[in-house]
Amino acid sequence: GLFAFHPDVVWYVGLSGVLHGFWAAGVVLALQAKRFEATALAALLLLKLGYEAIVGPIPLSGEVAAGPVVSEAHAWGAVGGATFALLFIAVRRRKRSL
Repeated sequence: GLFAFHPDVVWYVGLSGVLHGFWAAGVVLALQAKRFEATALAALLLLKLGYEAIVGPIPLSGEVAAGPVVSEAHAWGAVGGATFALLFIAVRRRKRSL
């Protein structure tokens, strides 16, 4: 998604997009399992992504990452992780019904 929908991004280094993907997948699976912390984790992820979409990277994140932060990678990572988790749930349900 990052390279397809943001052609202005010609480089990307790091795993922050993957990390956000894991976070989003965990949230989807936790929501499906009705875990008590799922809503809070979902809210935190949405707040962070919303902040980055409106304001930009979280202050000092560039210094921690030792380089510029590509916030769009976080959003696309979250989309990918949530999509993967939803597909995982669908496949698991289909296997159970067979």
